[in-house]
Amino acid sequence: MKKRLMAALIATLIVAKSVSAFVGVPLLFAPPVVTTATGLALSTWAAIAAGVGAMLYTIGLRDNAGNEFMRVRVNPNAPAEVPSGWTAASNAANDPIPPNTAGGPTTQYALVGVNLFFNTAQMACDAFYQSNGQSGGHIVYAPTATCSSASTIGCCFGNEGGGNIAFYTQTSCPTGYTNTSGTCTLSNASAVRYPANSRCGLRISGGVMTYDSRDPDCDTPPAGMLSTDGKTLTVTQGGQRVQVKINTDGTVTVTQWTPSASGTTTTMNSARAGDPASASSSQIKSASQSTTTATGEDAFSQAPAGQTPQFPDDYARDATVAAGNAVLGQINTKLADIKTQLTTDGMQPSDPTPRSQGDVEGIFFPGTFDPLKSWSMPARSVACPTWSFTIWSHSYTLDSHCSLIENQRAVVSTICLLVYALIALFIVLGA
Repeated sequence: MKKRLMAALIATLIVAKSVSAFVGVPLLFAPPVVTTATGLALSTWAAIAAGVGAMLYTIGLRDNAGNEFMRVRVNPNAPAEVPSGWTAASNAANDPIPPNTAGGPTTQYALVGVNLFFNTAQMACDAFYQSNGQSGGHIVYAPTATCSSASTIGCCFGNEGGGNIAFYTQTSCPTGYTNTSGTCTLSNASAVRYPANSRCGLRISGGVMTYDSRDPDCDTPPAGMLSTDGKTLTVTQGGQRVQVKINTDGTVTVTQWTPSASGTTTTMNSARAGDPASASSSQIKSASQSTTTATGEDAFSQAPAGQTPQFPDDYARDATVAAGNAVLGQINTKLADIKTQLTTDGMQPSDPTPRSQGDVEGIFFPGTFDPLKSWSMPARSVACPTWSFTIWSHSYTLDSHCSLIENQRAVVSTICLLVYALIALFIVLGA
């Protein structure tokens, strides 16, 4: 009777562990994420198509919320993901190094003959009896005659009867660590498992995909996801499918079948990459897109027709971006030179050489005013006018005014200059 109870408990716990060990595959609506050697994440099929020629490093499968639940490390030179608290290896492609310590050892409880450990003795006792339809058990910590061995620390009794079973403790450190004076110290780095992150990791080696044994998220993957030969990874949910396949020539093909809203048309997108084992040729070679009216397995059995992709063409390829960046760098250098020349650079400009009078006269209206330069006031002979007449046999001459005017020459000259100046002023202002 006791053996049957133990077998039932073990079966129940194994089933519970398999259900919780692997993250369930959600509906696939988002296209795969292709990560390139430059760290660029191509998250749409249009971007993947535009990335032809880029070095392929990893392929990530995402759910309809955009969360990545599985990653295929395609290129062996892809940088390894470094969990929090871990240290990157000197070669980024190598596995990261776990922490030197992992706290103190943990104590767990197990029933004799079952060897399934729990955090408390009560949990181990209750799990045993509840798996057999009882409400649980109660603990007797002091060994008694009814306990099977003096090495145990107590017994577990069923609340409704049914015998008793002894339990014992086990103090241990995580895999890869050893108990050193109450501290779990790193002893085998390659045996330490990665922290769970809800994303199962796969590797490609020798043309075969394998689950990462150190990844707890890959402990119990759904059956049929990875083919027995390790050549094909297939995820099918919600009427659509994503497939990563290693071809006979060593290249890798990523294909997604996506049904329309009506379910009568299926769009197939596909990208092909070079041999992942070759660091120099592991590049995205091509991309294609086609449609079919088939549904379900009939649609999945059809491959993309290899027609010209109907993707937007406003994506720049890596080589184009690199060439554009080089030109921008040259422009930036030229602009920096101009800025240096326009700002203080330690060089003072010399003063300009002044022009001579001859240079200026030779430039502006040469010979125009030569006639004026030779003009002079004409000489004239003038005299004060006088008048003479004869009357009654006597001659008379009127010349007294000449002496009068001559005596007032300065006053008359000043008056005339003032009058002429006023006339000239009126002529200028009236022009």
